[in-house]
Amino acid sequence: PKRPLSWSFQFWPVLICSFVVALAATWLCKKIALKLGIVDKPDAFVKTHKEPVAYLGGVGILAGLTVGILAGIVLLKDFETFDKSLKWLLGILAGAGIACFVGLVDDILDIRPWQKFLGQIIAAIALLIVGILPSLHYSFGYLKITLSPEIEFALGVPIVVFFVLGATNSLNLLDGLDGLCGGVTAIITIALLLLSIHRATWGFSEVGDPVRIIVCLGLVGGVLGFLPFNRHPAKIFMGDTGSMLLGFSIAALMMLFAE
Repeated sequence: PKRPLSWSFQFWPVLICSFVVALAATWLCKKIALKLGIVDKPDAFVKTHKEPVAYLGGVGILAGLTVGILAGIVLLKDFETFDKSLKWLLGILAGAGIACFVGLVDDILDIRPWQKFLGQIIAAIALLIVGILPSLHYSFGYLKITLSPEIEFALGVPIVVFFVLGATNSLNLLDGLDGLCGGVTAIITIALLLLSIHRATWGFSEVGDPVRIIVCLGLVGGVLGFLPFNRHPAKIFMGDTGSMLLGFSIAALMMLFAE
């Protein structure tokens, strides 16, 4: 190993900040949603809850993730690779904000599927703009496959878009039971966090290692701050606002692992 395991522990404030902010923001979002009438009404068929339940839970998660990533940026200020790490983190945060906004519009106005797909593609473009693309260089024994930057970019674009659309809509469809989507996302992200820490001890990537850990901690903290309000019977739903945010974040992590 290139680094001791303790190297990863320096990022623990990201988890604390994201959890505390998400907890407070979700409580506030519940109050605002009920006051403005942004609620999910029961229909005795699919929506079997007894009373209207507040939406906007995804906004609380985004608040936690945002503060967590900002805390991570502060912790990275003395790193030699700060400029590139900053660009990647801001790109992920921008894409997450776009995905969350599209979900929020859908929760309030019930937009058409093609409009949601378009919004998700725009979120994926945020990753492409900051250079988060899968690496397509491979070695098989003596056989090495090396592509030109232009070809690698052309092949990487549909891969990024595919992962963003796939993960975003998968988690959107998963959001059907209290705590299910958030709980599954927490499990996935904790597993990715452990893998990120393992790879970081081997110095896999000077830029990617801290960015992966920060995004994982920020996302876990944001989800854990939301879940106390979403356990059965739920006091607030994440709605498409949250499920699209979580799906995009998982897709962004997948691209970080493929860089």
